[in-house]
Amino acid sequence: MSDLTAEELAARSGTMPEQITRLVDLGILRPNGEDKAFGAGDIQRVRLARALQESGLALGDVGRAVADGHVSLEFVDELFAEPVSLTTMTYREMAKSMGLSLEALDRLQSALGLPRTDPDDAVPEDDLGIARLWSAAVATMDPEAVARISRVYGESLQRIADAEQRFVDTQVYDPMLRSGASAMEALDVASRVGRGLQQIADELVLVLHRRQMQRYTTQNVVTRLERALAEAGVVPRRPEHPPAIAFCDLSGFTRLTEESGDETASRLASDLAKLGTDVAREHAGRLVKLLGDGMMFHFRDPDSAVGCALDLVERVQAIELPAARVGIHAGTVISQEGDYFGSTVNVASRIADYSRPREVLVTDEVVAQCHGDDVAFGEIGPVSLKGVADPVTLYVAARSR
Repeated sequence: MSDLTAEELAARSGTMPEQITRLVDLGILRPNGEDKAFGAGDIQRVRLARALQESGLALGDVGRAVADGHVSLEFVDELFAEPVSLTTMTYREMAKSMGLSLEALDRLQSALGLPRTDPDDAVPEDDLGIARLWSAAVATMDPEAVARISRVYGESLQRIADAEQRFVDTQVYDPMLRSGASAMEALDVASRVGRGLQQIADELVLVLHRRQMQRYTTQNVVTRLERALAEAGVVPRRPEHPPAIAFCDLSGFTRLTEESGDETASRLASDLAKLGTDVAREHAGRLVKLLGDGMMFHFRDPDSAVGCALDLVERVQAIELPAARVGIHAGTVISQEGDYFGSTVNVASRIADYSRPREVLVTDEVVAQCHGDDVAFGEIGPVSLKGVADPVTLYVAARSR
C-alpha cells in the first residue's frame, strides 16, 4: 500500500480527517517526510486509538504516555503488517452488486463469523473478497446448507485465531511479566512472536486444508465407487479374517468441554484420548483418531473390537464422562496415511449413530467372527441406516452371565 494522505487514511480506517489531525497532535500518529504522508500501519493505529477510547481511556492520556516514553505503538507495524483497509463501497451497494438481499448478505456474514454491520457502513477489503467468492461458489445451493457450512468455516477459524492468541499469551507474554519485564516490553516481544505465528498459520492452514480435503475426497470417491460397482454386480470378496472398525460416540462431549472452561476442557479431552488409547491397546487395537464427540478404532479381528467396546462403555462411565455408545462392523478397509475408509467404515459409523447410550451394536460379520463364550449377542433385526443402501442386521453385544 502506497503512502496515504490524511483524508485517505481517514477513509480507509473509518474515521474523519479531524480525528487524524487530533491523533497527530497527540503524537499517536506520526506522518512521514515533508509531505506528511501516512503508512499502512497507521490504519491500525487509528483503530487501536478508537478501541482504547471505547475502553474508557482518554486519548490525551494515551498521547502523554507515548510522549513520555511509557508506551510505544511501534509494535503495530510488526503485528499488523497487512491491516485490512475499508473500501469505498457500502454493504448496501455490495449486496446489490451481488444480487443478494441485505437479509441474505447479513445471514452470510453472520454464518462466517463476521461482525454485524449497518447497510451504509463501508465494506472492508477482506469482507468484499470473501462475500464475492463465497456467494459465487454457492449461488445455486440451498441457503440453509450454505449457512451450515459457512458456520463451520467461521467457527473453526475463530477457534484457531483464539488458540493462537492464547498460545502467545501463555508461552511469551505472561512468562515475561512473571520474570519482571514491563508490560510494554512483554507486548513488543509477544507482537513479534505473534506475527511470526500468523505467517506460519497462514500457510499451515492452507496446506492442512488441502491435505484433509484430499483425504476426505478420496474416502468419499471410494465409497461412491463401491456403491456404483455393487449396482453393476461387482461385489468385493469377503476376507476370511476381516478387520473390524469401531466408532465410539459420547453424546454431548463437545458441549460438555465447551461449558467447562479451557483448562477443564483440555483435561477432559486428554482423559478421553488416554482412555481410548489404553483400552484399545489392551485389546490389540488402535485408536485411529478423536472425533468431535467420540473416537474411531481399528482392530485386526472383530473379537477384540467387541471386547474393547464393552470395556470402553464401562470405563467411560466410571470416570463420569457422558455415556458411550459403540457401533462395530467387520470387512475390507482401505488404509491411507494411518486412517481407514470405505463401506466398512461408513457402516460402523452409522451404527454408532443409531445405537443408544451404553449400547454396543454389531453386524452379522462381527458375530460370525466372535467365538468366545464371554460375550452374548441379542438380535435386533434388519435396520435401515442413514447413508447405507440396504438394511443391516444388527445385534446387541453384552457380557455373558
